[in-house]
Amino acid sequence: MERRLFPGSINPCEWYGAVLCLACLVEFFVSFVIDRKYEKHFMKNYFWVIWYPLVYWIIITFTTIEAVYNVTIKRKAPATWQSPDRGLHTLKS
Repeated sequence: MERRLFPGSINPCEWYGAVLCLACLVEFFVSFVIDRKYEKHFMKNYFWVIWYPLVYWIIITFTTIEAVYNVTIKRKAPATWQSPDRGLHTLKS
């Protein structure tokens, strides 16, 4: 017997990705319509526009996995910014 997250209804986990993709495409289409004055041939780029968030999420996923691995397994110290000396310490008052 199949178990559903919400008995008696469609499992929302089955269509979250499709809704997210559709919302993304609608948002990009609206932005293209707004910019059609400046971009004449926007439909040729419409297919490729969906890959931007996908590649962004993949990069963020791998970055997060590597950061968690470095902090938990390798026990590296968290990264801290060290500002380069710009000669401010050598100026005479």
